[in-house]
Amino acid sequence: PVEPIINALPSLVESLQDTSILPAASDLYPKIRSADVCGGRIVGIAKGAGMVEPNMATMLSYILTGIYYLSVPRELLRQLLAEVVEQTYNSMSVDTDESTSDTLAIVSSDQIPFDVDDTDAFRAALYDVCAGLCEDIVRNGEGAHHVMRVVVTGAADEVQAKGVGKSIVNSPLLKCAVAGNDPNVGRLVMAVCSQDVEKELVQHMKKAQLTETTRGGVDHTSRDYPPHDHMVEIQVDLGLGNATAKVLGIDLTHEYVAINADYRS
Repeated sequence: PVEPIINALPSLVESLQDTSILPAASDLYPKIRSADVCGGRIVGIAKGAGMVEPNMATMLSYILTGIYYLSVPRELLRQLLAEVVEQTYNSMSVDTDESTSDTLAIVSSDQIPFDVDDTDAFRAALYDVCAGLCEDIVRNGEGAHHVMRVVVTGAADEVQAKGVGKSIVNSPLLKCAVAGNDPNVGRLVMAVCSQDVEKELVQHMKKAQLTETTRGGVDHTSRDYPPHDHMVEIQVDLGLGNATAKVLGIDLTHEYVAINADYRS
């Protein structure tokens, strides 16, 4: 179907709104993020609401830019993307379930020269786009009433930090507690200890709290945004080292069960 694609390109250039809707399945609204950097722009779109545990999962995301590197191997771009993905897409979860059909791609039209000295700026902009899309994905998670932002500090290494964060956002009991607005610290400690954290070291957790706040930066005037905008932040300091990680997730609600129990293949 080459001709229909070519004919649609002019309208897609005018607006990415329709483009971002195309890959949607159970998504409720389009997900678009952009960042300006060094005379160019990075734009990202994404699809994903359920079956999201990116390693990756049933998630589609496409990053577009007109920037290209001068005298810099393509491997550097791949490296930057891999680093950002580890901190964003691979640091979120909706329901722990994975699939084989996920995709993340970055494409450049090679229109705007970009020097290697600007690598840090490019990486920061790429991170902002990817992190924003991940926030949109979890906020649009199937049946979500609350977004969980888990910040783990004081871990022995990054693997442990992310492991603890993932254990927290993936715990069915804790997800249910968040859905019920119950700051159940016992379930939180259970989730932390399930990640091979020595139980006698739990006493070093300097801060472990569930505090409900409203998420900043949401365009509440947009009809496409869902009514829920609650953010539950959980901070855990293991007191074992200097490694940190941030992981995003959602609660577990009746709506999630209904969506997936009523589904027919």
